[in-house]
Amino acid sequence: MWKGVSRDGHEVQPMPKPGTILQDRYEIVKLLGCGAMGRVYLAHHLGLGELRVAIKELEIHVDPETLELAAIEFQREATILAHLDHPGLIRASDFFEEEGQCYIVMEYVAGPTLYEVLQQHPQPLPVERVLEWADQLCDGLEYLHSRTPAILHRDLKPGNILLDDLGRVRLVDFGISRFQGPGMLTASVLAGAGTPGFAPVEQYSGGTDVRSDIYSLGATLYYLMTREIPPNSVAMLAGDEALEPPRNFNPQISLRLQEVLLKMLAVRREDRYANIHEAREALRRVSSPVEAVARREFKICALCRHLNLDEERPEDYLFSCRVLGWKTQEKHIGDEVRKHLQLDSSMPQECPHWEPA
Repeated sequence: MWKGVSRDGHEVQPMPKPGTILQDRYEIVKLLGCGAMGRVYLAHHLGLGELRVAIKELEIHVDPETLELAAIEFQREATILAHLDHPGLIRASDFFEEEGQCYIVMEYVAGPTLYEVLQQHPQPLPVERVLEWADQLCDGLEYLHSRTPAILHRDLKPGNILLDDLGRVRLVDFGISRFQGPGMLTASVLAGAGTPGFAPVEQYSGGTDVRSDIYSLGATLYYLMTREIPPNSVAMLAGDEALEPPRNFNPQISLRLQEVLLKMLAVRREDRYANIHEAREALRRVSSPVEAVARREFKICALCRHLNLDEERPEDYLFSCRVLGWKTQEKHIGDEVRKHLQLDSSMPQECPHWEPA
């Protein structure tokens, strides 16, 4: 084993060298990365035809008493992962201690994190693609929150989401996840753990619920669609910083989607969606084919865009448009309807895409 140095200059525990055998069956191949609570290695399971696995090692700079508690939390993380059965989550297969170090053996996913995917693109990622990932993430979170007791991830961010070779996202790193009993908030020996910009304000006081994961998911989607990390939630609560509407960074985000993101990112959890199912349904509504067409602004007229983004549009007022798929009777938009829909004189009197219903 060799030793390394942490970012703060402290000497860290010896790291297994490539070729090191742990538990007489796991051969270390290389270091994959480091996180808040440890390092992750690629290894071969020698007893299973050199099956590739990921091994997470606990490594944290705290006092001995807290370190002991963290080791208990680490083993609990392994227990959580071992009992998960969902295609969007990573499952653990083993936990062991060796030479005073704790390790979790997990399924290995070769793909990049969404953070790495974003860094490979100079612009925000396509809205449609991010919304597809959002639905998959919601599916995984619904599964976690429906466990008895509910499991909260509490560190959802692009760096903890892997993209596998099938193009599906996989949620990883349950190092600060928590069980939540009925009607209860969680508490932690690592209270406040999380990532600034992605952690809700209640996480800094040690008490979280399912709405906390909704906040982190909203922050993740905001970042992927804008390349801007939301302000620290504590600073927003204090009024020192404000969340910029995402359309200011990316006009391809519709007004409806912006409303959903801002609700997910509400500082007060009472103002967010009550559960992940509600958030998922809201995201699905803005992922409809009509919304997808509306985002391709070069293909449709200004009138189509305006009406598509009007939350209160009365369907019986609208015309039949082959682009948006509307099937109503009127091609001409009368003065009364134009006033109701707040159309100004710059909007066309008729939709150029109209055809008889």
